[in-house]
Amino acid sequence: MTGVQTCALPILSNNFNKIGEYSKRALNCIFPMLKHYSTVNEQILHVNMNQIIVFCIESLKEKMKLEYRSDFEILTSLDQNIKEIQGVPLHLIKAINSLLDNSCYTLHEKLKTIPSFKPTISIKTCSHENCLEIFIRDNGMGISSNHLEKIFTPFFTTKPTGTGAGLGLAAVYDIFVREHHGKIKVDAVEGEYTEFQITMPTLYP
Repeated sequence: MTGVQTCALPILSNNFNKIGEYSKRALNCIFPMLKHYSTVNEQILHVNMNQIIVFCIESLKEKMKLEYRSDFEILTSLDQNIKEIQGVPLHLIKAINSLLDNSCYTLHEKLKTIPSFKPTISIKTCSHENCLEIFIRDNGMGISSNHLEKIFTPFFTTKPTGTGAGLGLAAVYDIFVREHHGKIKVDAVEGEYTEFQITMPTLYP
């Protein structure tokens, strides 16, 4: 009987470790979402998305130096005639930052395996008659085709356990689509690139 108990101990220990990892992962997902939803009543303002994006880029540059200790190339093409939208600036900043954080993560992972790789993030805005579009593209690890259809599902992640405690793409979807009445879609090729396209209604035609 003692031998059976001894054999079972490593199995139990491994199971407890897995429970701990999955619990931590769940908490990392839940806390940012709770923090986001606790502030949904913040003031709605007229917003220039170019200004939001420039602010996020400056924050990203600081993060790249501190967290990743490298400078990824950031290319911008911002339509200066872009129309304002109606929205909550803090939530839009959180959503854009989350997408840029994801880009940084995937670029950093690709750089680990291909030292000669040149990490690049491209950000573009353009105006149309009744809407504006935002494109955020990176040349990182991409997303596999079987993950694409689940990418905005709550708690779904392609990152390893214990990494990525950001807002999450499900919450990003809620900010752009449910809160600001826009659209978001993703185009990706595994190993090559990921591009998010956000469409948002503007205040004036």
